[in-house]
This record gives sequence, C-alpha cells and structure tokens, in this order.
Amino acid sequence: MTSAKNAKVEKDLKELTEFDDRGIKWAKQAKSQGQKVIGVMDSYLPEELVIAHGMFPWLVTGRTQVETPIADLIHGGTKYCGHCNHVLEAIHHGEMDFLDGLIHTDWDDDRRRFGDVLDYWGKPGLAIEVHLPFAQSVTSSHWYQHELTRLSDVLAGFSGKAHQSAYIDQNRLLDAIITVNKTRQLLRKLYELRKKEIPPLTGGEYLNILLNSRVMPKELFNTKLEALLPSLEKRQSSKVKRPIVLISSDFLHLAEYLDAVESCGCAIAMTDFDLDRIFVWKDVDPSGRDRMAALVDAYFTPSTDARFGEWDKQMERLIAQVKEFNIDGVIQLRQTWSRPREIRSPHFLKRLTEASIPAISIEREYSMANIGQIKTRVGAFLEMVAAR
Repeated sequence: MTSAKNAKVEKDLKELTEFDDRGIKWAKQAKSQGQKVIGVMDSYLPEELVIAHGMFPWLVTGRTQVETPIADLIHGGTKYCGHCNHVLEAIHHGEMDFLDGLIHTDWDDDRRRFGDVLDYWGKPGLAIEVHLPFAQSVTSSHWYQHELTRLSDVLAGFSGKAHQSAYIDQNRLLDAIITVNKTRQLLRKLYELRKKEIPPLTGGEYLNILLNSRVMPKELFNTKLEALLPSLEKRQSSKVKRPIVLISSDFLHLAEYLDAVESCGCAIAMTDFDLDRIFVWKDVDPSGRDRMAALVDAYFTPSTDARFGEWDKQMERLIAQVKEFNIDGVIQLRQTWSRPREIRSPHFLKRLTEASIPAISIEREYSMANIGQIKTRVGAFLEMVAAR
C-alpha cells in the first residue's frame, strides 16, 4: 500500500471511529444543501421513510454534560430516562436548532413525557410520536404499519410534497431501502471481524462507527466503510489476548463507557444494543410490492427488546451470540431508570447463569457520572471470569 493510500485509509478510519460532535456537522451540512433535517430518537423508526421523502435522517443523541437542570425541572426530575433528559437539555440550550423535526416512539412512559415537553416548547417545528405496540402479532403488525403510513403521510406534507403519498412514493422508498440495506450489509461484514481472536477495533471504535452510520449521509458512509474493510481485516487493536466480553445495553451513545470497560482488562467482541439489534441484523425485503409491510417486518421485532414480554426469545438470541462470538462473559450496562431493562434484569441473569455464562448487571447514567463505580465492579467481575 502506498503512503498516500495508507494516509487516506487512516484518515477515513479516524473519521468513522470518532463521534466528537455527535454528528452535528453532518446535519448542518445537509441543512446548508437545502435538506430538511429530521431527528430520529428510536431505532424502531425507519430512516428509509425520511430519505424517501427527500429529507435527512439524523440519530438524536444527548449532550454529554453530567447535569441536566432544565430537563430535570420540566421533565419531572432525575428519575427519568437519561437519554431523554440529555436531549431535552440540548434542545433547550439551542444545540439542536438545526432540526426541522423530530420523530420518536412511546417506547416507555418517559418518552411519552418527552413528547409532551416538545409540544409544550414548540420545538423543533415538527414532533411526531409513533405508537409502538407491546407484542408481536398479526394485529399489532398491521397497527404498526398503520402508524408508519401515518408517519409517512405527515413527512410527505412536511417535505412540501403533500400530494405524494407513501403509496405514490414507492420508487423512492425502494431506492432508500436499497441504500440503507447496503449500510446494514457492510456493518454485518464489520461485525464478522469481531470473531477474530484479536478484533481489529476496540469496542468504542465499533460503537462510533455504528453511531456514524446513523448520522452521516448513507452513500458517503457506505463508500468509506466499504473501502476500509480490506484494511480492517489485517488490523489488530491489541496484541494482548484478554477475556472476551459482550456488552448489553440500550441508548448507550458514549464510546467512553466501552473504553473504560476495556481498560479494566478485557476486549469487547460483541454488543447487544438497540442500535445494532434492530438496525444491523436484518435487511428490509425490497422484492415485494408492499414495501411498508417490509419495513414493519424488519423494524418491528419484539424478540429483541426488554420492553416486550418475549424474554425467552431475547435470551435465546443473546446466548446464541455468546457462543458464536466466543464470549467469556456478559456485562449488562442498563441505563438508570430504564424500567424495561430493570424489570427484565433478574430473568436476564438467571438465563445466562443456567447457560453457564458469567454475567453481571450494572446501572449506568447516560453521561459518564458513575464511571468509577462501574470500573470497580467490572474489574471484580473480570477477575471472577479469569478464575473459571
């Protein structure tokens, strides 16, 4: 490889493995090019719909400061979803004034309250809540398809093309599906490299690539990652063989958490996040005539999420990944006041124990507030894993 080509590889790798400004530069770039920017709060909401209506989807992550005084006051205190509070704090301080709209689900009561605050503030200009059913059935799938069709119709009107319904936009929706499927396929190739004895990237670098896939223009991200994959196949993040762990969490957007875990003496070879569970592992089927139904089939997957009652299916999938990626132990970093995770946690630990998989569940803040306590507990857990 020539020095010039090597320099470009390192530059592109740095760009994809860093997430310093939460991807705000990409949203502002799209805005400067005349696109409306739609913030996406939940992985259950198809970016394909936003793209099909000519707008720019942008994953909404919260500010990294520990304190959220305004959000605590108006959202009901600190005993609520940290992701929601940190996003509200950022919106209040004008850090997301570039957003033209924001879409979210009623994943839990905290997100419903989040939507109420947006309505009260009147910003961003468009705020849409999509109802997410609690169970998977023919009826609930039909309902979620109705909800996505409603979302598409609202986006069509907001884009200035109200005459173009979701049905009329089928060709553009197909183009969006193909583009986003390419992103998924490339990410799956990247995840395959995590099976190597020495993974090519740290856990934090993998997370930042995943985050960048949700804030960068899709074509640009696809081009850069596809060009990097051959180099990553030869790359090693460490020369030291360490215990291999899987991290399970939701709404974890700070690579520093994973860096801190690895600093305790392990390598993160796999993650079980809302970002990858829902987005990475299944393509949207582009072959059928009813593409809205295909979106529902790909995105509405209750067997992946603690919010839904299909806990045994969720654990079967997780245990299968532990075996596939040769995991030595599982660390759940559940966000404080994440009630779905909190309620499922005893079952989570019980099933892993029954499968003879070392596991621990640790609460974390959305920000890095309690990282010292986390490192202490992770260190003790890794000693236990090493002693097996």
